[in-house]
Amino acid sequence: MKTNLYIPAWSRTATMLLIGSWMSCSFHLNAQSGLDPSYREIHEEADRRYLPSDLLLNGEKYNYTYRNDDGTPFLEVPGDPLASVQYGEETYTGQRIRYDMYNQVMVLEFEDISGARGSLVLQHERIREVEIGTSRFRWFTDMEGSGRYGQVIGEGAYQAVFFWQKQYLPDLDNGQEHYFFTDPVRKTFIRHGDRMCPFKRKWSLLKCFPEPMREPVRTFLKLHRIRIRKATVEEVGAMLNDVNQWEAHD
Repeated sequence: MKTNLYIPAWSRTATMLLIGSWMSCSFHLNAQSGLDPSYREIHEEADRRYLPSDLLLNGEKYNYTYRNDDGTPFLEVPGDPLASVQYGEETYTGQRIRYDMYNQVMVLEFEDISGARGSLVLQHERIREVEIGTSRFRWFTDMEGSGRYGQVIGEGAYQAVFFWQKQYLPDLDNGQEHYFFTDPVRKTFIRHGDRMCPFKRKWSLLKCFPEPMREPVRTFLKLHRIRIRKATVEEVGAMLNDVNQWEAHD
């Protein structure tokens, strides 16, 4: 089931006017008897319809403490893309979600019925997948129990996973207590079933595939002039698209 959590601004305004008008009438009729129960019902119904789902809002507040620092902890995505998230048993579309690489959290940004802005950390235990624009992310846990988000590339038996990270360092040249975020760096893996194979260059990439598939991979990289250390998400995706076609025909 796909659910859009937000209602257009004009509809929220209309709802607020409706509630406001009702409150004005109710105040004169019930000034001596306290809050009329029917107002509470209207208020609860407005919250139910127009605020983000209680499931998504069941997270901790996100506190952004880096306003005086250079850079941000977020993975920058071109444009201003909306996101979708598979959360529990539901898929929510049309969301504003940002990936904080430094703290390894997904941050949901939202507005309440009054227009006030808020941001929460989504519970990674409930997340199956987050898609920000065309970038997909899942939570991975290593053998020691440590976890982090990884960007998943490819749809078939072979996928790539990019683990992104930024560092938060003091700016020693500034002469005062000042910090900055480094450019993002990534660790890259080929995923096949439960196996995660790390790679940095062409030769380590080739070892992630069975012997019969290595020559076609080598040929694809040479034909498209792809340098693995600087390969883009799109280039790796195109390579894996070919790889998975070969796998399907073997």
